[in-house]
Amino acid sequence: MRRCEPITLWEEAMIRLNRIWKFYIISTALLVVVVMVSGFALQVQLKKKLRAQLEEQVFTLAKVLSRTLPDTMDPSILTPWCREYKDAAEVRITLMEKGGRVICDSGEETIVGENRLDRPEISGAIAEGTATAVRYSKTLSVDLFYAALLIKEKDRIIRLALPMTEVKTIENEVMIFFALALYVAPILAIAISFLFARYVAPEDHHITRE
Repeated sequence: MRRCEPITLWEEAMIRLNRIWKFYIISTALLVVVVMVSGFALQVQLKKKLRAQLEEQVFTLAKVLSRTLPDTMDPSILTPWCREYKDAAEVRITLMEKGGRVICDSGEETIVGENRLDRPEISGAIAEGTATAVRYSKTLSVDLFYAALLIKEKDRIIRLALPMTEVKTIENEVMIFFALALYVAPILAIAISFLFARYVAPEDHHITRE
């Protein structure tokens, strides 16, 4: 019969260390998964919240501008109006007929007379009264947020466009926070592992070796 001998302190320490590392790997993996899932969910909710706030602000501005809109179709009057309020509100303003033909634009005079009915925010505004869209601008090299409002009493559409820079900045700041959290997660996991080993794991002083 083989004789059972108590294990040495070194062997006992290695057994305990092995337990710590097993717990560390599991806890680290769980923390990383939780942080990543939470980050993704928060990013989705943040985008929805920021988009909703942006829409509310832009449509409020569009309604205010519609009240100051000159009651004329003369481009020589409407173009200065577009440019004046563009500088004041810091947005691009496009005024169109209800059918989508551009009457004036604060940024691009070359599109005056063209039809923009194929734009989703324009067709949406005609059907629903208001509509939005986000598209990449090759001219500015940024994503632009478009909001179109149908002015029913004047049979015209006012469209405002502004860069998504501010929204992107806020999103990036949140994602940087979660990226830092991913770096902290392993440190937190190993701290928890050692605390677990010290206060929770049983003291195996009577482990023997065959």
